[in-house]
Amino acid sequence: TTPPPARGDGVVGVGVSPIPGGSASSRPRFSGRVPRGHGAGHGEGVRKYSELSEDEKATIYIVVWLMRILTNWGHRTIRRKIIELFGVDPGDNVKRWLYEGLKPRFKLRTFEKALWYHQAYELAVKLKREHPDWGHKRIATAVNRLLPIRVPQLTVYYWITGRSRPNVTPLKLSRETLPVAAYCVGVLCGDYNRSDGGLRVKDREFAEYFARMYEAVTGVKVMPQAYRDGFWVTYERGGWLRSCWKTGLWKVFAELDPINWLKGLFDSEGSVSPLCEHNKRKLSNIWIRLIIGNPEVKEMAVRALRRLGFKVNERYKPRMKRELGGKIYEFGSCWILCIKGWQQARRFAQLIGFRVSYRRERLQDLLKLQPLSPRLRYLMWTREYHKTNGRWRKRSVSSKA
Repeated sequence: TTPPPARGDGVVGVGVSPIPGGSASSRPRFSGRVPRGHGAGHGEGVRKYSELSEDEKATIYIVVWLMRILTNWGHRTIRRKIIELFGVDPGDNVKRWLYEGLKPRFKLRTFEKALWYHQAYELAVKLKREHPDWGHKRIATAVNRLLPIRVPQLTVYYWITGRSRPNVTPLKLSRETLPVAAYCVGVLCGDYNRSDGGLRVKDREFAEYFARMYEAVTGVKVMPQAYRDGFWVTYERGGWLRSCWKTGLWKVFAELDPINWLKGLFDSEGSVSPLCEHNKRKLSNIWIRLIIGNPEVKEMAVRALRRLGFKVNERYKPRMKRELGGKIYEFGSCWILCIKGWQQARRFAQLIGFRVSYRRERLQDLLKLQPLSPRLRYLMWTREYHKTNGRWRKRSVSSKA
C-alpha cells in the first residue's frame, strides 16, 4: 500500500506501522455531473476547486487519497480521473496533498472515521504507552502527521485517558479488499436502505452473500433473518456505506472496480429474460436488463459496461401508475439499460453474473438453449417456465408432469 506523506516519517520510527490503506436522501449530496467525452478535462462545465463548498472540497480530498491508496496512479492521473468523475479540477492541490502533507480543514464524515479512526486510536494509545510524558496535544500532532485526516485534540484526549474509543464500524480498505468493498457499494446503489441501513430482499443467497462481503470488509458479522412475508433482512447500520452515498464517494469504487460494482448493482436491480415471439412460438434472443432510478448511477453503469466491451441500449421510462394483483401501484421514473444477444449474455455470465439464485439459474437455462432452433428453444423454455404478472417463473415438478 502507499505510505503516508514523508513528513510523518519521524513518528513511524517509534514502531507504529504505516496506514494499511486505509438520514440520506435518494440522491447523493455531491451532484457534480460527468463531463461529456469523459476526458476533455478542461471543457465546459468543469468547476474549480475553489468554487466548492467545504463538504464538496472534503469529498475531492478523500477521493485523492482513495485513488492513491487503491491504485499506483500518480498525481496527474488522479487529477484527470477527478475531472472525469466529478466535473471538478483540483489543480495543483493533488500534489500538495500527496507530496507536501497539506490537508484542507473540514468536519470528518462517517466514511473518514470508518476508514481511519480505529487506526488513529491504536496509534494514540501506543504513543501514550511508549511516551507517558507526552500530552494529548503532542500525541494528536504525531497521529495527524501519519494519517490523511486531522483527528481533533479533544478526541485524542478522551482516547488516551480511557474515556472513549471509536464507535464507528471499521472499514478495512486496501487493494486486496477493494473487490469486496466495490460489491457492497454496488448493492448500496441498488437495493440497500440508504436512510437507515440494512438490506431487505427476497433471495436468501443474495442476502447471505452480501452479509459475507460486508463482514470481509468491516469485520462485523451480519446474520440475515427471514420474515413471514418472504423477505430476508440484514440489520447492520452501514454508516460507512450511507456516508459513501451521501458524499458521492461511491463513484470511486465504481470507477476502480467496475466488475464487482456491477455485480452488486445487477444483484439488486438486474433481470434476465428471453425475447419471445409468442404468436410464432419462437424464442429468438436473450436480454439482460438493469433498472435504475438515479441519473448519476445510470451514467456510471453505462460507462462501466461500455468500458467492459458491452453494447448498451438505454431507455427512459417516466413516472407511471400500474395495476398489479388488483392494486394500483405508483412507479417513479427510471432508466432501463439493456444488454441484448447471446454472445453478450455469455460474456455477462462470465464477467458479472448473478448471486441471486433464481436469476442465475434462469440465465444458465437460457444459455443452454442457444444451439437450438428458435422454435425448439421456445418449446423447451415454456416446458420449464411460465409467465405470471409479467415475470417468468420456473414451473413446479407437478405442473411439468
